[in-house]
Formats: sequence, structure tokens, C-alpha cells
Amino acid sequence: MEFIPVCGVSVDTVGNIYVVDSGNARVMKWAPGALAGTVVAGGNGVGNANNTLDTPDGLFVDPITLAIWIADTYNNRIVKWSSPLGNVVIYGSGPGSGAHQFWHPRGVFVDTAASNTLYVADTENHRIQKWLPDASSGVTVAGQTGALPPNTVCARAMWAANATTVAGSSLGANGISPHLLTSPWDAVLDNTGAVYVSDTGNLVPRVQMWLLGATSGTTVAGGTSGLGLDQFDVIVHGLSLDANGNLYAADQSRVMKWALGAQIGSVVAGGNGVGSDTNQLNYAGGIFVDPNTLRARFHL
Repeated sequence: MEFIPVCGVSVDTVGNIYVVDSGNARVMKWAPGALAGTVVAGGNGVGNANNTLDTPDGLFVDPITLAIWIADTYNNRIVKWSSPLGNVVIYGSGPGSGAHQFWHPRGVFVDTAASNTLYVADTENHRIQKWLPDASSGVTVAGQTGALPPNTVCARAMWAANATTVAGSSLGANGISPHLLTSPWDAVLDNTGAVYVSDTGNLVPRVQMWLLGATSGTTVAGGTSGLGLDQFDVIVHGLSLDANGNLYAADQSRVMKWALGAQIGSVVAGGNGVGSDTNQLNYAGGIFVDPNTLRARFHL
């Protein structure tokens, strides 16, 4: 069974691996030791119906209920699949820059300790959006929105009406200033409520940390382009945090680990150039770190 290409990845408490098979518009589940996977979301062709996906990217798997949240990127929405057969809940009515809209969202994180509060890397709006459970309005927690295509509404969508911007600004700009983002790819939340954002589109690739209630972010990793241990190579994609607060970031041909408060990181996977050998990575994207073993899984 082939992937074309692999995007987001997650692992549940019994070791099942969930993979976003973006080109095939589906999410696959692989049991430990299995030679083939099973479709757990999508798999009905490319489309915008409730049972289809279009170029999905990031995902989050609830460790208790196994519900799957998916960044359905080219449908400009987040979908929650409670089972492979349906029960789909849809967030977003886009593309657009309204509080109830997304434009090519790529990353999704769910705070299960806060009644499944949803955080979305709304990539082409240059912001991180926070959706409270069953909210009719919401908030931007990082970033600003940019120019948008004409508004279209996804047919048959059921969605919470609005979101809150929790990183950045909602005034319509992107850039390198601490209060701005450019095409953020992923977002994760720590146990204090701080949001970490992979600020992918900036000329100085970086990870920005936005404290709870902050109006600007602080660079906690990267900030210049290169292969040094204090840098990211052109872009930074997926993020993960372990139980000790260490930050893991997918950086082109390597995965970097940044200890809490550290000025430089360390290479924990790859770092041997771009390639297909077992010690190499090629365009590393999504990443998942097991909170118990601290083993990382990522997609290429």
C-alpha cells in the first residue's frame, strides 16, 4: 500500500500509527507489526462532501476516544471524524479571513484537557486560530491575515460559526515582526497554555512562542537560515513537545531538538544531507514524539 505523499502523523496509546495520505485523500491506520493499513477517514476520492477530503495535511488523534481531527487543507476546513463510517463535524467556511473561515490550514492541535479546544495553523491567513468547544465565535492567538481569494462556502458543512485569533493579529498583514507570522505550518500547546508556532514562510525560519494572552511572540528556536545548530535550513515544518518541555522541529533533512530555554538545538534524526538512505531525510514534515519513550516519528 503506497502513500502519495505522506503528510501528518500521530500515534495512539497502543502504538497504532495514523498517517495522512494526502494525495489519496485519506487517513490510514497501521497497527503495530502490520503489513498493510486500514482507511479511518476519507478514502472516497477527492471532494468537499462530508465523507471526502482534498489534499489533507496535519492531524490530531484523541488518545482516549481516538477521534481524528484533520486539516482538510484545500477544502479550507478542519474535520473531525469520530469513526471511519462518518459522524463528521466540520469547522470552517472558507476560503476567507473571517473568524469562521480558513485559508489552506495545515496544522491542527487539540487541547483535550480543555474540553477539546482546537488550535489551527491557518497558513495562508498567517495566523493561529483558537476554537472553543461548540463556540459560535472565536479568537486569533498569533499572526495576521493576508489577501484572500473570493469567498466560497463548502456545501453541506456543519461548523462552529467563528474562531478566535490566539497568535498574531487579524488586521491583514504578515511579516517578520514579533507580532506577525508568515504562512505558519504547525502549532502545539504546552501545559501552561503557551502556543509554539512553526513560522515557515519567513525569510528567517523560526519557531515563535506566544504566551497565554500575549500580543506578540518570542523566538525560541531558529531565527536565521542555515545548517548551524541555532538555525533552520530554509523552512521549518512539524512541531512536537515532550513531557519535559523539549521542542522537536522537522527541518528539511533533519529533526532538531531544543531543550527548554536553550539557545542552540541538537540533531536527533537525519542531519546527513537530503536522501533516501536509512540515516537521511528528505523534506521532513509532520512529527510525533511519544511522551513516554521520547521516540520520534515523522513523515517525509
